[in-house]
Amino acid sequence: MLLRLLGGTTAVEEFLSQHQITDISIKFNEEDMHKEWNIQFQNWATPIALTKLLAKFYVNDNILSKESYEFLWRVMSVETTTGTDRLKGQLPQGIIIAHKTGTSGTNEKNITAAINDIGIIILPNGNPIFISVLVSNSTEDHGVNEKIISDIAMIIPCGSCPFNLSVPVVVSTDITLHKV
Repeated sequence: MLLRLLGGTTAVEEFLSQHQITDISIKFNEEDMHKEWNIQFQNWATPIALTKLLAKFYVNDNILSKESYEFLWRVMSVETTTGTDRLKGQLPQGIIIAHKTGTSGTNEKNITAAINDIGIIILPNGNPIFISVLVSNSTEDHGVNEKIISDIAMIIPCGSCPFNLSVPVVVSTDITLHKV
C-alpha cells in the first residue's frame, strides 16, 4: 500500500538516491513478489542501511514534509499491529516504539526468505535506539524467528541496564538460520 501511495518502486528508489541512502534496492511490490518466489531477492537492504534510514527519518532533516513525517510516525508507532512478538515482544510497558515489519512467504522447502522488523525504540530518558533485525532464509517456524528478534531488541532498552544510554544507539544485524 505504501509503495503505491509513494508512486511505485522507481519513485522510492529515486527518493532514496536523492537523499544519499544507499544499499537498499526496491524493484518489486508485494503483489509481484507473491507471484514469483525468486524475484523477492531483487528487493534487498543491508541492516546498516535500514538503520541509517531510520535515523534520517527520526531527525527528519528536511527529508519529509511535516505532514508526511507525522503520517509515517503514526503508521509506524500506533497503527502497526503486526509483529507484536518481534521488536515489541519483550519490551517493558511504556517504551515507545515506531517500527515496520516484513514477512515473506515460505516455499516448498520450508524456507522463509525474510522475517524482519526495523524500528526506533524511545527509551524512558527520551533517547532513541535505531534497530534493524533481518532474519533471512530460515527453516525455523515464525515463533522461533520472532523470539530471536525480540531477544535482540531486549538486549539494550531494559530498565535495569547497568549503564545509562545518553546518545543514540544503532543496532543492526542480519541472521540466516538453517536447522542442522
